[in-house]
Amino acid sequence: MIGLIVGLRRSTIKNKYLLLVLSIIGAGLGFLINNNSKPIYSSSLLLSSDYFNGRIIDNAIEKLNLLCKEEDRLGLARELGLSQEVALNIKEFTAVPFISEDDRVEIEVLKQKLQEMDLEEIEINKIISRIDIENKNAFQINVNVTKSEIIEGIETALVNYFRDNKYIKNRIISRENYLKERLVKLEKENLKMDSLKTAMIEVYESIAKKRPAGSDNLYIGEQYSTDPITVFTEDLRINGELLNVKQQLYLQKDFEVIDGLTVYRKPVSAGPIKSVAYGILFGIGVGYLIIMLLSINRYLIKVESEMAG
Repeated sequence: MIGLIVGLRRSTIKNKYLLLVLSIIGAGLGFLINNNSKPIYSSSLLLSSDYFNGRIIDNAIEKLNLLCKEEDRLGLARELGLSQEVALNIKEFTAVPFISEDDRVEIEVLKQKLQEMDLEEIEINKIISRIDIENKNAFQINVNVTKSEIIEGIETALVNYFRDNKYIKNRIISRENYLKERLVKLEKENLKMDSLKTAMIEVYESIAKKRPAGSDNLYIGEQYSTDPITVFTEDLRINGELLNVKQQLYLQKDFEVIDGLTVYRKPVSAGPIKSVAYGILFGIGVGYLIIMLLSINRYLIKVESEMAG
């Protein structure tokens, strides 16, 4: 190890001018590249859908990136419903799962183990509901652009692009229609329960007026034998389901934007100072590579001379 350090030090001192020249060239190249390239701005959109899977997302992103490689970007503009000017400033799209595949597998294995345990089903369901991952079908969609001001307008285009996927769109419409039909039915049942409760209360009030004076007992004949507790319990159940359906229609959890794109003024690409620093490091790296190749060449020449002698 010490011998290697000593050899590296000797080579550095011996070839210091070569390393210096290559460092200056690398710095110049870094500055030129930075000066002639546009800054890159990045932002991310967090989308969640019960119908998302890795293959659908990867295929959609791959299609967008292929369109990004077209020079005129007209295909990308049409696909996202954007102007050509905006499309020309989009560089790349990427997507990553919000929850890793390993985490999903771990949760599923844990659920399976719980199912195999000798516990009551109610207790198992309580535990599973606590360990189940929220937003497990969410994906982070990243977009890189050369103008930060266009980021804000891209969000709606991306959301519509994924929502209008035929597979996803059909299922969203189907679920929405089911919820609306269920809502209508529950509202009718709720009205019937209100009418039933009103009628029951009127009957009880009528019977109460006919009871003997001074009596606290209320006798209800068999014709009025419906259990009021059952009626009010069923009314609460229907009302709870009604509120739940309304909430699902409002939140649209089968496809939702968890976090939208944010406009950042600071580019993610390297600035002039970093570009120059990277250029210097690149020049030094090339210098040491040349030194190593020259050393190997000298060693081979020496071996050939010894073998010839």
